[in-house]
Amino acid sequence: MQHNLPLTTATVLMVGLIVWLVFYLEKKRPSWTFQLRKVLHIVVIFLSALASWFLPPMLVVMVSWFATVGVFIAIRANRFTEVSDNGKARKPWGMLYFCIIYALLNTLIFLVTDKAHPLFNTLRLATVFAFLVLALADGTAGFLGRVVSKNEFLSRNQWNKVSLGNDEKSWFGFFIFCVVTLITSAVFLQCCDLSVRHKLMELVLFSILLATIEMVSSGGSDNLFVSLVAWLFAMVVGSGMYLNGYYELFYQSDEALLVYLALSVAAAILLVKMGWLTPSGAAMAWILALAVQYMALWPILPLVFFLGFATLVGKLRKKQKNSGGDEKMNKPRDHWQVLANGGLFLFFAVLSYLHMFGFFQSLFELFPMVNVQQLSPMFGEICFFLAMLTLSVSSADTMSSELGQWLGGTPRSVLTGKLTNKGVSGGVTLVGFLGAILGSAAVAVCLYCFEPYENKMVFNFSRVQGFWVLMFFGVLGTVIDSVLGEAIQAKYKNAEGAWSDQPWPGQNPSQPQKGFAAITNDIVNAITGIFTILLVIVIAIMIEL
Repeated sequence: MQHNLPLTTATVLMVGLIVWLVFYLEKKRPSWTFQLRKVLHIVVIFLSALASWFLPPMLVVMVSWFATVGVFIAIRANRFTEVSDNGKARKPWGMLYFCIIYALLNTLIFLVTDKAHPLFNTLRLATVFAFLVLALADGTAGFLGRVVSKNEFLSRNQWNKVSLGNDEKSWFGFFIFCVVTLITSAVFLQCCDLSVRHKLMELVLFSILLATIEMVSSGGSDNLFVSLVAWLFAMVVGSGMYLNGYYELFYQSDEALLVYLALSVAAAILLVKMGWLTPSGAAMAWILALAVQYMALWPILPLVFFLGFATLVGKLRKKQKNSGGDEKMNKPRDHWQVLANGGLFLFFAVLSYLHMFGFFQSLFELFPMVNVQQLSPMFGEICFFLAMLTLSVSSADTMSSELGQWLGGTPRSVLTGKLTNKGVSGGVTLVGFLGAILGSAAVAVCLYCFEPYENKMVFNFSRVQGFWVLMFFGVLGTVIDSVLGEAIQAKYKNAEGAWSDQPWPGQNPSQPQKGFAAITNDIVNAITGIFTILLVIVIAIMIEL
């Protein structure tokens, strides 16, 4: 390892010199700030990717964790604050996200004590690929997307822009990201001695998936999610070759993937046109549908039923003025709402997918004390049941809110029993409770569409028992959601004493009269799903014991 010390030192010095040069030029030429930041993004991450292959793992881990701490301190001290297109100042937390994921993935490499083991090079190759994609695809797409968006024609036509908070993305940048990812992935497979020609449609779909993930990531989180998903892709390839001697990213034929791509994109555009989803919401829904139907191989009917049923009731419900409800009420669902209601479903679908490819078996070789055979042979079915459980909670909560505001009377606080405004989180009505039962039942019925339940039982539940479990915990989740909404969600009070989930005109969003400013309805929904899942797992373990 000693002979690599000069190379490590030279790499660190080169990165430091580039960072210094970029910020020096920023002071001299403020108008170049965006272009210089993208150059910094591409060069530094590209060099970091190569370092994961050529430098000793221990030195890479030490330097990366040291850099993570240094970047965190610098950002907190406003050293790297930048101004977005809309004139708002923001801290570049994406730099910190990159440092964290880079340090974590290289730490995994360091944990492989046997450097001759195939897993060592598999992890190194996956890490290199992940950060090459982040450097080349993300950096190039951001740079060219900004340059082209300055075109007079495109600047007059807003269709090219997608706004996510303080971030502005472009469809042209999306296209560039897809192309660069496709090329990088093809080169990666060629280096793995795999035929690119027979994997082309799979690579196209993967490139679109990764570009969509980048599109819906805001606040610099794309540095985290793009790297992680690209790393998972490379690990699936490596696990397939290492364990099975072959690799298939999807189990469907190229023709089936092409038809799915065309139909799913058309469906996403239609949902946006109908006002059911925002563009970012449609993108997140597309990711969810792909993971469920074409990766985990689960039926998509429960998700379609939930979205259609909940949205239809919302459209039928009369719009009530001054209800004090959620600011997103009666508006198309954005990516945060889709993620809050379907994020855990997506998580379990990905877990099932990775299990099918032997991902856990290869990764757990880092820890010899773990018995991989303890992974249940029904791991995929268990993931599906837990995913259905989270959807039951989301459906029950959504239907409770929609029907309660439409047909219910004046709600009362679930904790104090006092009357409150319609639409304010934490308020409950009898009609809302009945809506929760209806919503959970609608999802529980879909359990009968899952073929493994014909011959197997998950958690020792038959189909009928599984139906009632989903019903019970769906309604229980609604109660938990109401309690959390009343206890910790941000609420604002006006001069007349009326409460609202969003600030009244002139009020400071960071100073709610109740709850915490950072806790929105989407956050409460996500916490409720996680808590309910943990509760079910604990109960199942206690029953087994």
